[in-house]
Amino acid sequence: MRILRLTFTFILLLLVIGCKKDEVPCPPSQTEELPIPIKYESPEDIVAKLSGFIPIKDSVSILNRGSAENRQIAREYLQAILAPFCDTVMLHQYNTGANVWGLIESWTASDSIIIIGGHFDSVGYSPGANDNATGTAAAFEVAKRISQHKLRRYKLYVVFFDEEELGLRGSNAFAQMCLDRSLKIHSVHTIDQMGWDADGDRSIEMEGATPELETLYNQAKSNIGFIGEIHQTYAPSDHAAFRAKGFPATGLTEEYINGDTTPYYHHPDDTYETINFEFMESSIQLTTEAIRILMTD
Repeated sequence: MRILRLTFTFILLLLVIGCKKDEVPCPPSQTEELPIPIKYESPEDIVAKLSGFIPIKDSVSILNRGSAENRQIAREYLQAILAPFCDTVMLHQYNTGANVWGLIESWTASDSIIIIGGHFDSVGYSPGANDNATGTAAAFEVAKRISQHKLRRYKLYVVFFDEEELGLRGSNAFAQMCLDRSLKIHSVHTIDQMGWDADGDRSIEMEGATPELETLYNQAKSNIGFIGEIHQTYAPSDHAAFRAKGFPATGLTEEYINGDTTPYYHHPDDTYETINFEFMESSIQLTTEAIRILMTD
């Protein structure tokens, strides 16, 4: 027995010396667990799944997000993809629907909140790829990128609003909740239709921006060399619900007022294949930089 122990000890010593001599890391023990890399959904994935281009889960595809059943399937999917980078993911239920929202905590003590979001529903007769799977995917991607910044002086809410197509119901309910709880909302940034750029100029519109938010996005444009124009316009979407309750808010969109907008608005042909993802990415970069400036500068 003593000889066996000495032999085992000698073999173990040789293995250790061998690893050090060759400077090759020893293999982990069989019980050591290696970290599993997190796979985040891409904007293309999100638009594809929300618009029914590919299944949203297992073999289930949704052809629109107008019905209560399809919106529930979309909610479950959105909750699942927010979980890897949000500190908390919740449903905000109101009388006719439910918003999905995630919280990314600040790195310094702060009660102030920035909101980034977009509506996830569509009309019942359209896949809603541009309106508004693109806005949902863009808001998701901005929030994910901000979560990876180590300096965040504000909390970030990423919110996917329900029933925008029925009169801003979800955003009205969420804005009212913020008001009722006396939440300190620094600013609200919503995205609605961000997938069409026929002339390739990368230009977008800011709807209802305060002078401070206009200045912010122009600074972001300069910082990253954004090549498009940022037109100041107004059209009602989820941002309007917050502004009506006194919160600084703006809506970001393709050139809806200036005419370079999808011809498939509220149409059965509002499909994944019509989306310009390069344009969408340039708008994501601009929005991310604007929020980063607020968080870190």
